[in-house]
Amino acid sequence: GGPHPSLVPHDTLTECDKIDIIVRGEGEQTMVDILNLTNWEEIDRIPGIVFRRGAEVHATAPRPRLKDLDALPFPDTFGLPTEKYFDYEERDLPGLWKRGYLSASRGCAYACNFCSQASFWERRDTFRSAESIISEMDHYYYQFGLRQFYFYDDTITDWPALADFCKTNESRRFLWSCSTRS
Repeated sequence: GGPHPSLVPHDTLTECDKIDIIVRGEGEQTMVDILNLTNWEEIDRIPGIVFRRGAEVHATAPRPRLKDLDALPFPDTFGLPTEKYFDYEERDLPGLWKRGYLSASRGCAYACNFCSQASFWERRDTFRSAESIISEMDHYYYQFGLRQFYFYDDTITDWPALADFCKTNESRRFLWSCSTRS
């Protein structure tokens, strides 16, 4: 999955014979469908994929974009060696804090000629609520003691709930940073 294989899936499968299936676009439900598949012959019933069947490459219909990002669960970190990530930041990226990573949105409404986001997300944004983000921050605070966060959004300043998030965060006092287009 990801932007490159989603945007050029046939080329990706042609150039890399080690890949059997490409998940195009948002992959949460598509991956669940693939993992629950009991009969490979029914792979073509799963929307949002490009796959290899013998020497031929086949594509299914696109999967519709998710409308409610708040419905997605937080990433499951159980069993992951998270201390290695924190140690890496402290050792190799000094000054970046021991931090968690968040995303308040998906997509971008702009069409910058140097960026794949417009093609990948079809120039549409989808946003999480401020409550969902604060809940995720609370989750990481109670699980890992994290108080610092970085938003991986390309256009965090377009997030309609940004003011609500900042107001709610005043009492929590989480530190956060981001990058954005102007």
